[in-house]
Amino acid sequence: MTSLLFHISYYSNSKKRVDNKNNIKKTSIEYRNFILGNIRKFLREIDLYTSFTKKVVVFDINIENTDIYKINFKEYSSIEVKIKQYSFENEHPFRLTTKHRFSMIKEIENFDWFGYSEDDTIITNKTIKYIVSHLNLFYREEKKVFTIPRMVYNKEGEYFYSDIIQPSPLRGKYISPRNRFGACWVYSREIMKDWVETPSFFNFNYPNINGGIRVKMGSGFMERVALIPMDIKKKEPLIESVHLGYSGDYYFKHNSGFHTLKKNKLCL
Repeated sequence: MTSLLFHISYYSNSKKRVDNKNNIKKTSIEYRNFILGNIRKFLREIDLYTSFTKKVVVFDINIENTDIYKINFKEYSSIEVKIKQYSFENEHPFRLTTKHRFSMIKEIENFDWFGYSEDDTIITNKTIKYIVSHLNLFYREEKKVFTIPRMVYNKEGEYFYSDIIQPSPLRGKYISPRNRFGACWVYSREIMKDWVETPSFFNFNYPNINGGIRVKMGSGFMERVALIPMDIKKKEPLIESVHLGYSGDYYFKHNSGFHTLKKNKLCL
C-alpha cells in the first residue's frame, strides 16, 4: 500500500485580495470561477494517479473562501478530501502557504509520499509516475532532489516556462535551473524525514511580498540542490506542472521575461 498526502493552498475572497496584479482582478467572479475550474482539473488529474493506493488531499483555505464548497468531491472517488480553515485577521494572507508544514510534520510516519502546490497549479500523472519511480534512488545517490518546472500556455497551445527566463547547461541528464521555484513539490517520506531536521522546513522569516514567503514555501527542500531530469532527444523536461492561473485567456508575456522561454529551449 503506497499513500500520498497532498496539500493545496487555496485562497479565495470576493471582497479583498492583496495580490491583484498583471491587470487581473482576483476578487472577480470570473477569475474565481476560473481558479475553481482549475482546481477541478487538478482533482481529476489526482484521481488518475495510479502510483498510490491511498490519496488524501487537504485544502488549506481562508475562512472567507466559500467557493470551495461548490466542488462536488464525490466526483473524485479515489481521493479523500479534507478542508482546513484559517483566519487571517491578524496574519498576512500569504501565510496560508505555510500551513501545510504544521500538518505534514505530524504525518511523516503515516504516508509514503507528500506533495504541496498552490491553487492554480496542476501536476500531471506522468510527472508523478516519474518522480515515484526515480526520485528515491536519485536522492540516495546524489543527495539532491527534483524540482518541477511550471509551464504556461497561450491561446494557440504553445508552452513556455512560467518561472524560468534563461536556459541552463545540460549536465548529463539533468539541468540546474536558474530559478527552482515551481509553486509545488513532491517528496518521499525518506526525503521528508531529512528535510524536517533542517532549518528551511520551518523557516518562515521571509517578507509578505511577491517573491517572499509564498515563493519560499513553493521551492521545497532548500538545503538540497534541485535538478530537472531532461528528455535529451526532445530537450524537454521529463517532469512538469502547468501554471493554469496564467494560461489560456490569462496568458501574457511578463515584462521581466517570464512566460517567454519555450518548452524545448531550456538547454543551452
